[in-house]
Amino acid sequence: MLKQKEYRIRSKFGTKFPYIFDLVTTKIFLSRKNRIKNPKKILIIRNDHIGDMALATPVWAELKRSFPKSKITVLADPINQVLIEKDPNVDEIIDIGLIWRKREIKSLIKYLKTLKKIRKENFDVGIDLRRSWLNILLFLFFGNVKSRVSYYNINGGKAFLTHPIFYSKKINVIEENLELLEKSAHIKIKERMPRIYVDKNDELEVEKFLKENKLRNYIIISPGATISSKQWPERNFAGVIKWFLKKYPKNKIVLTGGPDEKELIERLFRIDEKKCFKLIAFNLRKFSIICRQSKLFIGNDGGADAIAWIAGARNILLNGPVDMNIHLPLERTITIHHIMPCYPCDWSGPCPLKEKTGAGCIDQITEEEVKFAIEKIMCNEKKVFNEYWKIN
Repeated sequence: MLKQKEYRIRSKFGTKFPYIFDLVTTKIFLSRKNRIKNPKKILIIRNDHIGDMALATPVWAELKRSFPKSKITVLADPINQVLIEKDPNVDEIIDIGLIWRKREIKSLIKYLKTLKKIRKENFDVGIDLRRSWLNILLFLFFGNVKSRVSYYNINGGKAFLTHPIFYSKKINVIEENLELLEKSAHIKIKERMPRIYVDKNDELEVEKFLKENKLRNYIIISPGATISSKQWPERNFAGVIKWFLKKYPKNKIVLTGGPDEKELIERLFRIDEKKCFKLIAFNLRKFSIICRQSKLFIGNDGGADAIAWIAGARNILLNGPVDMNIHLPLERTITIHHIMPCYPCDWSGPCPLKEKTGAGCIDQITEEEVKFAIEKIMCNEKKVFNEYWKIN
């Protein structure tokens, strides 16, 4: 018997729709479980965000190790597919964005064309890492995928899964992904750490780029965020930039972000146009190399932060509302986080605390705390820190 509280384990926020959807559909229909054995074709769905794609790379690595003769196809978003274009564990990428990002007839047509392609492929296994009832229903069930795997008690879809996995407790997002393999195909995981593959051409192009722009000793700052509740104030970034350039005059600052953050980066760039460098909408795979060669990376929770620590950069993560039980970086990161009574919250919407008091949880992080973290890393160039500064 389905219980509504079981759909609140990962997050207590959101609508009742997933629970009601499953309650109704499981009374009408229920997929029959089958055994996953030596699949020839595997489909993995990760058509969403940049960081999610970077953190999912162990999934196809472990699948390819376990089933070396299988063809692995990843359903990716146009914004994140570049991260896996050189990955030897991925045989094919199908480009499909989220339908609600562009609510046009073209998006619907592309979804239907993608469904047609999936049906034609006759996949043996399909794994939806997004945990989306729409992906499960449309691409896995209507796509005639034989073995359909995902968590059901997050966003629904149980009736249409042959392997509906119960999400029992909060775990790191990397473990979330790998647990699907363990529980459905009984794979014993050997390598849990994500990896972004680059090739020799990528390395040479970045080497040329850094040389042409005289970037040798530099740090990276990514000041933007997808939503305001995750974004440390611009004035604080400005304060840290001024302090850093004065304290470490032999270093430059690379200011990076996507197209939506161009104006923010332009304003911060004007603090010192000789010592600051703008890197906007850069190739994400090549950006990982730039991160690896930097002295450190500073940013809010998001895709750039994930790429940086995976690539080997030493990180300073500024976190506010995001649940660190799920999203804490596993390596090379000093995470600064002020715990508020309302944490963790529904950070996808406006921050009630900020609307009421003028300051949200991300605003509690001080410039002095960030400066202290910077000094700790800069003074220990050969040392790697992985610390969670949990401030109550």
